[in-house]
Amino acid sequence: METSLKNLDKLAKEIFIERSLESLDELAKEIHKAQQEAGWYDNERSDNTLLLLIKSEMFECFEAYRKNKGVNPLSPAELDYLLRLSIIEAEQFKSLFELRVKDGMADEFADMVIRLLDFVAYKKITIIQIKRLEISFCPENYFLQLDERITSLYNKEVKALDVGFIFETIDHITAYHGFDLRKHIELKLAYNKLRGKRHGNKKI
Repeated sequence: METSLKNLDKLAKEIFIERSLESLDELAKEIHKAQQEAGWYDNERSDNTLLLLIKSEMFECFEAYRKNKGVNPLSPAELDYLLRLSIIEAEQFKSLFELRVKDGMADEFADMVIRLLDFVAYKKITIIQIKRLEISFCPENYFLQLDERITSLYNKEVKALDVGFIFETIDHITAYHGFDLRKHIELKLAYNKLRGKRHGNKKI
């Protein structure tokens, strides 16, 4: 079966199951609020800039995959330990996170989803889940599909289905690698709180 964007969109409208993900909607609102408090919205930001930032995280994911960095999942016990540590011992958590998690593939996907959820809340888009027929897995093709989907959103009104396909693709990749994406998102949010305003006054 062809997996072009046109065919996938057609299938989605006809046979895919779509439903609201309330937990992700709430997380998106929390992330957007945190981004505002961190100073990222002190100046006006265009949709294209926000999409470009999402894409920049995607390329960092691909670089981590290409360099085989952090492609093996951490154990549930280690993830839970890091989450507990983030609450009770910030400096120790920061050091261990930078040693064991930072810039790995799962961490970069967490960054990408944080950017995407921030965009979703900013644009007030309802998150939907798309369940589709399984296709053979090839990581390179999934990155190409992500790139194509994000690029297709420039200079257009972004809809829930557009975002749903991006989430679905990320879900396939992270599930394939055995990453607990939600816990990695929580870890990265905890780490980001330690980085100061605009993560050291980055420009955008």
